Amino acid sequence: MRRIYVLIHLVLCGIFANAQTNTLPTTGNVGVGTLSPGSPLTVIGDAHATGSVGGNGMYNNVLKIPPLGDSPGYFYMNTSIPANDSASPQIHITGYMYGNAGNTGNVINRAMRITLGWYYYQGGFYWSQWQSDLGYRKPSRVRLGTYVKNGASYIRIEIANDGSYWSNYSVSGTDGTGAGHAQPNYSGWTFNEGEMPTGTTSMITTVSSHNDVLVDGKIGIGINTPTEKLEVNGKIRAREIKVENTNWPDYVFAPSYKLPTLQETEKHIKEKGHLPGIPSASEVKANGVELGSMNAKLLQKIEELTLHLIEMKKENQEVKDRLQKLEGSSARKIK
Repeated sequence: MRRIYVLIHLVLCGIFANAQTNTLPTTGNVGVGTLSPGSPLTVIGDAHATGSVGGNGMYNNVLKIPPLGDSPGYFYMNTSIPANDSASPQIHITGYMYGNAGNTGNVINRAMRITLGWYYYQGGFYWSQWQSDLGYRKPSRVRLGTYVKNGASYIRIEIANDGSYWSNYSVSGTDGTGAGHAQPNYSGWTFNEGEMPTGTTSMITTVSSHNDVLVDGKIGIGINTPTEKLEVNGKIRAREIKVENTNWPDYVFAPSYKLPTLQETEKHIKEKGHLPGIPSASEVKANGVELGSMNAKLLQKIEELTLHLIEMKKENQEVKDRLQKLEGSSARKIK
């Protein structure tokens, strides 16, 4: 009986001894699955943790790698498997990725960087609550999100980071109005074949096979509200301007045309202050002049004037012939 009591006492002592917290020496390495650990903690095989590891216990299943002093914290994964192998280093995340770039006042600056290179996300990706950058440092940059310059918001694409060549696409408007405009700073835009959306529809189409630009709508240069297909508020210089006109005034020379008399023209000028069929100065000031129509009207007046000159030439010739006859008769009578 005494032996049974001693055995129970030894079992209970072992249980209580195993229930205590294990402590390790402050120096040396700990190995799990290995007899020669090369770091303070070396695990050969799978490791499983339940609960908060390195955290404050606020969330479950958390693995936290805090920084050492003022230096940043790193999570480093390395292997000798070639990069083109299907089993190359991978990180698979299901759920949310959260980054913290410090605090400004009481506001957390959420940011996350993935570096494809050596120095400070030089060739990698950068996300924050304000922007998303690709290759934020030299040699190039694609910035998406809210970028403000001189009070305006931009989507900015940089080819060089020295400020010599850059362009932007600025978007403005409130409550989803979608207003926007493109502002190339230097050599402008180059468009390939296809449609260029403007507003809610595509009004501009480039056709590379013919080097043509097709515009469905009105074009205003120097004016915000064009009323014609092309309206220019300023001077135009061109080597040649061709105006189509199907109502050319050759009809003036037709026998059926009623040529206004000079008396009728004179009466119209006295009453209206301008030639018949020609707009007045006030009309031109209000409505402008259509080149094709005005040239046709001017030619009509030239042709009418030509007919009058031909008629006057005939009349003058008749008068001249009559004078010659009268002079001949007078000379014979004198003899």
